[in-house]
Amino acid sequence: MNRTVVNIVHPATSYIALSDVKDHLRIVNTDEDAYLAAILDAAFDICENYVGYPLRLSNVQYQLDEWPDMIDLHGKPQAFSSIKYYDTNNAIQTLAASEYNTHLQRDRIRLWFIETPPTQYDDRLDPIQFNCQLGYLPGNLPGAIRAAVLLNVGDLYEERKNTIVGTTASTMTRGSEFLLNPYRVIEFV
Repeated sequence: MNRTVVNIVHPATSYIALSDVKDHLRIVNTDEDAYLAAILDAAFDICENYVGYPLRLSNVQYQLDEWPDMIDLHGKPQAFSSIKYYDTNNAIQTLAASEYNTHLQRDRIRLWFIETPPTQYDDRLDPIQFNCQLGYLPGNLPGAIRAAVLLNVGDLYEERKNTIVGTTASTMTRGSEFLLNPYRVIEFV
């Protein structure tokens, strides 16, 4: 199963106001507002890469090679939008909502068909596409994630170059890791 974030629905400033970022960094002027918005977005990207799923509300597509009973989601599911598949003629079709039922659980979608699922095109790696929205709604971001994003904003703001001399390089502060570890997806194979 392959997962692709199609687009992010809400920008980073919908989750953490620029005024909060400036308070965190103790900045009072507006000279660097555009730069701060850019590093806020980058700080969210860093945290999302670490936990393994979108934190900001995002449209996500799962590509599968066969019809599943359940799809394990990585992230906070908000809505299920559609199922598309390539039919036996390799033409994309949208499965009518009357042909299946879904139930959104904490971290998965349970799927069951009213009748037999349609036959998909066999010579594709991605004949079935599940489209859903994952992530937190603005105003509902957990405090620990918010704090980790702000810590990363501080790091990005203070260290504006690639090389830091005289210290050990690391990808994320330990404080951020500590705050994000309960939300991180760890898969065992």
